[in-house]
Amino acid sequence: MESKESDFRIPFPVYVVLYILALAAIVLVVKRLVPTRTAKPEIAAVVESKIDTAISEATSAQGKRRIDSLLLSISDDSKDWRERVEAVREVVAIPEINDPETLAQLYAILRRHPEGRPDDWFVVANEIMEQFRLLGVDPETYTAELIRCAQDGEVPEVTRDYAIQHLTLWIASPDPDVAMEPDQEKRDETFHEILAMIQEEENLELDMVGTSLSALHFAMGSSEFAKPTEAREALESVVLRIASGNIVTSKTNRMTALQVGAEMNLPEISMICREVLTDERMSNTTEIEIDANGFTQSDLKLSAVAALGLVGSENDLPLLESIKGSEQALSYAASAAINRISQK
Repeated sequence: MESKESDFRIPFPVYVVLYILALAAIVLVVKRLVPTRTAKPEIAAVVESKIDTAISEATSAQGKRRIDSLLLSISDDSKDWRERVEAVREVVAIPEINDPETLAQLYAILRRHPEGRPDDWFVVANEIMEQFRLLGVDPETYTAELIRCAQDGEVPEVTRDYAIQHLTLWIASPDPDVAMEPDQEKRDETFHEILAMIQEEENLELDMVGTSLSALHFAMGSSEFAKPTEAREALESVVLRIASGNIVTSKTNRMTALQVGAEMNLPEISMICREVLTDERMSNTTEIEIDANGFTQSDLKLSAVAALGLVGSENDLPLLESIKGSEQALSYAASAAINRISQK
């Protein structure tokens, strides 16, 4: 009987399984030979170490110590004003200056009475207000503290006058380099606060009344107010009451009111000027006869002539011609006013 070789064939399903196993083995070998890329771990938030904290606190403490040293220099009336001004410029650049306690110290110094060399101190006080305004250091506090300074009767008048000027510059913001401007509502609020302050009886004889009128007029023409009509009408009312003499004040302030009223082109100013120039006083007019700075009725007439040149008409020419024969200063002023009116 002849033997036959039996045919041995791998069934197809088994073949497929073996093929897959072979591929898997190859993949495992390749993975071992080629380095695998692992997922990039997330970077944990940097936690400040005790050393970092200590350095930060030491730096802050050093800054505060430097501020204390500079504040002493600023208020030291024995030092030269130049050194004190440099101290002001340095102190406002230190980050810790924004600390409320530190700001309170500096504003308290601002209201001080100098123990000597007052003119030097006023230069320093002006520099403090200037630097804070330009750098925009805490504008809310700046406005409130300068109002407080201007209102405080215990503060030297020159410092109060400077506070008014810087406040009006602040709300006018004509300087493109100013770091931060107040919004319209804050402008309105500050404008009316200053206007109310200068009408307080204890302030009416102070030169800051005239300063405020000029400064507020400037601010009104340089800024955008939330309610510009109300601001202008309020200013007009005070200007006319002071110019007419209906508010008891100094000749210095009345002279300023005449000029501001003329610049605002208020028609009532013409009548007031005529009354001043003819010595016809309104029945309810009261004024301090001699100004604290020594200004007299003649000086007031000089201001009235200049104002009339701005707002007067041809009907005022005969009056001005009659003044040309007066003292030299009035005569020159009258000639200038006549030329100005004739050229309109």
